[in-house]
Amino acid sequence: MDRFACNGWLRMTFANDDASTARIRLMHHHAHTPYVDINLGQKQKDLIRDLKHLAPSKIWDKILADNPDNEYTEKQVYSEWMHQSEKEWRLDNDQVKSAEKLIRSVEDYTTQVIPITPRPGIHAIAFALKEPLDAIGAETTEVAMDSTWKTNQAGYELYSLVAELNGCAVPIAFIFTMSDGTAEPGTKDLMLQDFIDFIAKRCPNIKFTDSDKETSEINAFQAKMPQAKHQLCYWHLICYIETRLGEDKPPAAYDPRRANKIFDFIDPTWAPGITSGLVEDGVHPDSIDPPDELEPLKIHINLTTMENIPQPRRKPLKPPPVPTCRPPVMILKLGDTRTPVYPAPPAARSQDLPLFCPKEHQKPIIEKFRVHLHQHPSIPINDTAGTMLSSDEIHCRAVQDIYNFCFERDLSQVWAYLWNRWYTPKQWILWARAACDAIPWLKTTMIVVL
Repeated sequence: MDRFACNGWLRMTFANDDASTARIRLMHHHAHTPYVDINLGQKQKDLIRDLKHLAPSKIWDKILADNPDNEYTEKQVYSEWMHQSEKEWRLDNDQVKSAEKLIRSVEDYTTQVIPITPRPGIHAIAFALKEPLDAIGAETTEVAMDSTWKTNQAGYELYSLVAELNGCAVPIAFIFTMSDGTAEPGTKDLMLQDFIDFIAKRCPNIKFTDSDKETSEINAFQAKMPQAKHQLCYWHLICYIETRLGEDKPPAAYDPRRANKIFDFIDPTWAPGITSGLVEDGVHPDSIDPPDELEPLKIHINLTTMENIPQPRRKPLKPPPVPTCRPPVMILKLGDTRTPVYPAPPAARSQDLPLFCPKEHQKPIIEKFRVHLHQHPSIPINDTAGTMLSSDEIHCRAVQDIYNFCFERDLSQVWAYLWNRWYTPKQWILWARAACDAIPWLKTTMIVVL
C-alpha cells in the first residue's frame, strides 16, 4: 500500500453507555493520489467473452496490446475467463454428473463414449477423442498410458492414453475411475481391459504398448493387445530399482532349484534362506509359476553302487565361487539319465542376514541393468568382430552377468530379488528390448505427462 506524508489523522470516540455507537473524524491536510477503479470494465468483459476459446494468457496479451497502461491484472482476466467458460461446461452442480453430460453432449462430434461394464465398488468415465482416432488410428503402432491422482475434488484417478506419431504424443483416450474400497480383487483390471479393448479395435496395428509398473495396466494391455510387445517405462524402472536396493528388507520367496532348471549355471543351493512374502512387490500373482507337480517316478536304484555314481560337472564360474553350496542329497539314475536331488534352501533368521545391498554395489547393479535393457539382436555388441547375439543369448548372458556379480559378492538377497522381479522369463519380456525383434520409439511414459 502506498503511503503519503499528508499529516492526516483519524479519531474514533465511543460513548460510555453505548459501545455499539462510535463517532469517527478523519482529516487530510494534503490530497492523496486519486483512487482508480481497477474492476474489469464491460468492454474488457465483452472481449473475454468473445475470445473465451483462447487461453487466458492469450487474452491478457491482447488486452496489454490494446492498453499497455491499464490497471488490471492477469489474475482478473483468468477469473473472468473461468466465469465465462463455466457457463458452457458446467452442466450440473455435481461435477461427476456434469462431466458425463458434457461428454455426451459432444458425442459423435468431438468425443466417443467408451462403454465400461458397471461393476460393484468402482465407477468410471471413459471417452476417446474422435478426430485423432479417425485420422491416425489405423496407422498407430505404439501407445503409452500413465495415470495420476488428486486432480479433482471427487477423488477420481485419471488414466491417459496417447499415440506416438513421429516422436510426438497425440492424446486419444482418457478414463476417470474411482473405487470405494469394496470392489472385488481384479475389478480394476477388468475395467481397464474394457478401456483398452475399445482402443484395440480402433487401432488394430499396435506393435508396442508402454506403461509404468502398475500391474493393472500391464494386464489390460496383455489381455487385449496380445500381439504387442509391452515395454515398461525406463524412468520408472530405474527409480524403482534404486529405491528397492536402498531398502533393507528381504526378497520374496525364491527357490534356486527352479531357477537352475531354466539356467543351469545358477547354483541350486544358493539362496538367502529367508523371504518376506510369496510375491515380489509389483509382480502380479498370475505371473508366478505354480509349484511343480510331483509325478511318480518308476526307477531302479542300485543301492550298493549309488555312492559311486559320478556327479554331473557344472561349468565353473569365473572367478571360482565361494564354497557356500551344499551337494545333492542323492542322485537318481534311470538308464543314462542322472537326476540330482538337492536339499531345500537352508533357513536363516532375519537378524542373521547381512545388509540387503551395501551402497557400494548399488550403482554397478543399476548400470548392468541399463546395459541389459538396451541390448538388442539388431545391435552388435561392443567388440571388434561386431558380434550379433540372438534374443535368447542376450537374456542368458544378462542373467549370468548379474548372477555372477551377486554370487561373487555373496549378495544372495539381491539376486533373489532381481531374479523374481526382473530376470525370470515372464518378467524379462516386460522390460528388455531384446524380447522383441523390433525396437520401439518410446523409452518412457513422460510423453504422456508432457
